[in-house]
Amino acid sequence: VVNYTLPTLSDNCAGASYTRTQGLAVNAVFPSGNTTQTFAATDAAGLVTVCTATVDVYDTQPPTISCPANIHHPNDLGQCSARILYPTPNCSDNCACAVSQVSGLGRNASFSIAGGTWVEVFQATDPTLLTAECSFNISIFDAEAPVIACPADI
Repeated sequence: VVNYTLPTLSDNCAGASYTRTQGLAVNAVFPSGNTTQTFAATDAAGLVTVCTATVDVYDTQPPTISCPANIHHPNDLGQCSARILYPTPNCSDNCACAVSQVSGLGRNASFSIAGGTWVEVFQATDPTLLTAECSFNISIFDAEAPVIACPADI
């Protein structure tokens, strides 16, 4: 919401007035960037003068992002790994935001036990390129007992 100063008007004769011909009203929600405000003053004789001013709105609020909790999961049956389909991180911002993966294997990837702890890193970016990051760990553990075949008794 922007509260700007309106133009002042004077004329040598009574009856002058002005109108906003371009831009947004006082106390309106302005988009990020530059908005040109144009005002036209008209006097009783029909003479017109125009003035402009620019309202600059800069987004200084970075987005927020939330990742899933750390995942500690058993291996898939018969595998030394597990396929993990985790929820996509969510972002929010006063404008808009988009989430992208910065590093890690990604959703629905196969995570191996041998890999230890895998780190998935995501970034939220808003239209003014402000960013925020979150990460979470994925570890897979072996939940299958080995199978052994003993020789027959002698």
